[in-house]
Amino acid sequence: MAESRTAPVNLIVFQTDRKSLVTGRYAEKAFARISDKTLVTHCFASGFSSEAQDIICANNGKVYSLFSNVIWGEEQLFRFKNGEF
Repeated sequence: MAESRTAPVNLIVFQTDRKSLVTGRYAEKAFARISDKTLVTHCFASGFSSEAQDIICANNGKVYSLFSNVIWGEEQLFRFKNGEF
């Protein structure tokens, strides 16, 4: 039996960082594509709290931390996944 399945979206997000202005530009482009139906399979960001990492892992996502100066909490992650950023 064939399954009707949507291909996962590999979303790459860079958190704005004063030392890396290019990453901020890519963040704007990535955020513009987020919707409530987006499956976040890969997140690149400044840093995630353990709760945020648990949420991503529960949704079969992967977390890659580029910087450690910003911590994403649960509220920010839910807003991010719902396209509110």
